[in-house]
Amino acid sequence: ATLPPNRWTYALILNPKGKVVGDAWVYALADAFLLDLPADEAGWVMDHIRKHLISDDVILEEFPAAHISLHGPLAPTFVRRLVGDAALPEGPAGFTAVPIDKKSSMVLATSGYFRLPGFEIFSWTNVLDEVWRRLASAGARPVGREAWHTLRIEAGRPRAGVDMDESTIALEARMESAISFTKGCYEGQETIARATYQGHMNRLLVGFRLDTDVIPVREDPVVVDGRKIGHITSATYSPTVRSVVAMGYVRRPHDAPGTRGIVESDGWQLRATVVPLPIVPGR
Repeated sequence: ATLPPNRWTYALILNPKGKVVGDAWVYALADAFLLDLPADEAGWVMDHIRKHLISDDVILEEFPAAHISLHGPLAPTFVRRLVGDAALPEGPAGFTAVPIDKKSSMVLATSGYFRLPGFEIFSWTNVLDEVWRRLASAGARPVGREAWHTLRIEAGRPRAGVDMDESTIALEARMESAISFTKGCYEGQETIARATYQGHMNRLLVGFRLDTDVIPVREDPVVVDGRKIGHITSATYSPTVRSVVAMGYVRRPHDAPGTRGIVESDGWQLRATVVPLPIVPGR
């Protein structure tokens, strides 16, 4: 309710136990809110929202959209060539509507998801073919899912359904910035408030750097002194730090940076060290 028009925020959707149902980027339009949902979780998140619409004066409409994410040091240069300086959104969480032609427009929003200069471009009235051609002619290059996955892990961004789900309390995933501690009642608020003001999480999401070229997989156990203290959620090879890196959960006090342990993966004993998130700081 306090989000002004042409501003966006990243938010988690929680269940009554403060655990993560999904996540969304919320865009405040003049007379509505636009939820940008990852395609693979949109179905169950929308079902969760609909389940709670009892007497509320709310209309939900789905708009399958064309979507381009543009990230990297040259992203601002490419966007200026596309729309000019006047159409650039203001601030780190701003967006603006930009005409494409007489019949369609696109939303242009800032993004720091990978801790790099970035923008999100999407439209439900245009397939963005011409927009992509113009970006590509300016020098933008497409990347695959593995590159996206690597950048996400380097940036320490947990993914709903992978690194956080309905077995994960939001605070365990260090997602304080995506939940509110001040607004009125919402599902999971009691658990979040109690954990914040009366105690702490027994486990936390951490980064790992592994001394190996073997990439562990989700749920591989993390062991210290022969005892399981956590598990891996995401892993990849990082060309930036020239090492296998991962995210996962460990019980406290093993979350301290520098803690050394073993990741057991398909019969391999992989040496790992806990490192702070993000694994690669903002660039």
